[in-house]
Amino acid sequence: MKRCFVSLLAGGLLLVLCACGASGQIIGTWESDGAWEIQGEQVFFEGADTLTFDEDGTGTLEVTTGEGTRAETSFTYKLTDDTLTLTSGEVSVGIGYTLKGDTLRIETGGDTSADFTRVK
Repeated sequence: MKRCFVSLLAGGLLLVLCACGASGQIIGTWESDGAWEIQGEQVFFEGADTLTFDEDGTGTLEVTTGEGTRAETSFTYKLTDDTLTLTSGEVSVGIGYTLKGDTLRIETGGDTSADFTRVK
């Protein structure tokens, strides 16, 4: 589980969001269909990723592969200005993100991004 979290963070996730009311807007569950844009090209991974942000500053990351394998890890998060900081154990990373309606765009280092849709 820690390996999946570290792998996701190692990708250098950057999320950029409007600071005004951002903490309330991010609360909920967000799901990716496994499509990532990498250096301008769309790449599909088997499976999906789910991020859940709770009101108390905790959350979970769940990764499901095409074979149905699931890995889940918990984290805490803090929002300051346009930075989301995720911490799991001793691993902590600052992430920027964009939130537009029910779409959360994650932009990672190296021209990589993915869109997450709010689960209703």
